[in-house]
Amino acid sequence: MMLVVFVSGFLVSVALFPTLGIELHIQDFWSKIHHDSATLIMPMIGIHLALHWSWIVKLTKGMSAKGVKS
Repeated sequence: MMLVVFVSGFLVSVALFPTLGIELHIQDFWSKIHHDSATLIMPMIGIHLALHWSWIVKLTKGMSAKGVKS
């Protein structure tokens, strides 16, 4: 899903391609794909973080503990 957001973001960019000297006509299809996939990825990121929250906490505590000992 992140790849779809990333690639479609390039394809609808009004700043990137003109800066490179490439003329691009933004198609409504890619604009809709970008908007819809970006909207869907936000709750997916939240769910992903929630599923891995204990690992994130354990890793953070481990990193801070190592930093204190050094």
